[in-house]
Amino acid sequence: MTKLEIFYKNCGAEKDNEQKPLMDKDGFVNAVKEIQVEINKALKHIRKATLESKLDGSSNIVFPLLESIEILERLVDEK
Repeated sequence: MTKLEIFYKNCGAEKDNEQKPLMDKDGFVNAVKEIQVEINKALKHIRKATLESKLDGSSNIVFPLLESIEILERLVDEK
């Protein structure tokens, strides 16, 4: 059993009662994968902004970090 399957079961998505899960296991796995892709995009943006700020000698990476945080917040709100 993968960590994702264990997480799925621990979230209560798979129970033996009348309550149906919000999505099936494949849908859950796909949603998690989509979230991982978006988080990786935000992290790449943070890395790029950090590298660029080091190259140009500035230490101001606040705005790129804020942009990345906004990306993650939108992702959380959408999912």
